[in-house]
Amino acid sequence: MWVSETGRRVAPLVRSRTTSTLSCVQRFEYKVVSFADGSYTASLNEYGRDGWELVSVASDVRVVPPREERKLPMPRALEQLEGVVSKVGGQAADAGPPPGAVTTTLLWVLRRPLADD
Repeated sequence: MWVSETGRRVAPLVRSRTTSTLSCVQRFEYKVVSFADGSYTASLNEYGRDGWELVSVASDVRVVPPREERKLPMPRALEQLEGVVSKVGGQAADAGPPPGAVTTTLLWVLRRPLADD
């Protein structure tokens, strides 16, 4: 309760919020993408032409898990063949970062306005 200039007790004036102010709030659709190295500019320009704008860039840091061993027995001849193939092929079977390595991927956060319903 407030006291007026005349000394009377009066209740404070409370203004209610109307829903009309909420109709002016812009709503957005969001998308999180990652791009191949070297294609950032072209990819962002393409998204921009489609109405998307860049909001943020975040790092996704992960540790490469250990490789699982085979659970099924393999004949010795196939094991030897696999060893030869990996030596000749430049370790193609082991492509990618080694177990325990830390990898970082850039995540690009984009948004565009939603159409009014």
